[in-house]
Parts: sequence; C-alpha cells; structure tokens
Amino acid sequence: MTAICKEQVPMYSETADTIWHEMLLFTREYESLCRSFAGRIINHQPHLEKPSRIAAYKQRVEFELIYGALFRLYSMNERLLGAFRKHYFSEEKIAQLERMDAEAFREQWFRDDRRQLRMWRESLQAPFRRGPLRRAGADRG
Repeated sequence: MTAICKEQVPMYSETADTIWHEMLLFTREYESLCRSFAGRIINHQPHLEKPSRIAAYKQRVEFELIYGALFRLYSMNERLLGAFRKHYFSEEKIAQLERMDAEAFREQWFRDDRRQLRMWRESLQAPFRRGPLRRAGADRG
C-alpha cells in the first residue's frame, strides 16, 4: 500500500514491520525488490511520535477503506492487522464517498503513477461498492 498511496500508510502489523526492517538490512536485494515492484525505492518512515487519538482513528478508518478497496479481507488479515469494521467515517464523509466514482477515489488516495495503478486498476473499485462503511444497522437517512 505504501508503494501506491499518496500518504504514508501506518504500520498495523508488528510482524510486517519486523520483516520490513529485516529486508532493509539487505540493501541491494531490497532496492531490487522495490524497483521491480514499485519502480522506485519504498522508504521506511518510522513513527517517531504517537499520533493523537483523533488522528490515529482517522488514519485507521482511511486504512480500512483503502485496504478494503484493494484486498479481500480474511480472518488472517485481522489477526495481523487488528480488527476491521470498528472504525467508521462520519455520515458527511460517507455521503462524500458515495458520490465518488472509482477514478475520483484513485485521485484522492493514490499516487499518480500510471505504471503502478495499472497493476491495481482491475481490482481497485469504489470502496462503498464492496462493503459497508457504516455500522451495522445505521440509518442511511
């Protein structure tokens, strides 16, 4: 996700972060992997200061939205990344998202890197078409 998202993607898996740190030790191999996958080096940016509760909540809800647009959610994902569907957008933000088509969604959250987006274009859909953005039973008003 870090390879294709505009913003830095928070790390929700200690296992993945440990693997990333290990890969960074093998600089030539890491550079080769990054260039073949992303066409560039994917920098690791450690979180030096903890975000506020509000900022952390916003990061998580956006992460879940983008993750859900790119990947199918399996129980293993939740074991690695934490429980999904415990974080929700405001009704105002949901209404804005529901008006977006897939291209507007890509423009909002993804790098303008046609090479990378071409890889994901087939699977990337407007997220509200693949699953609920609201809590179960929430009124669509």
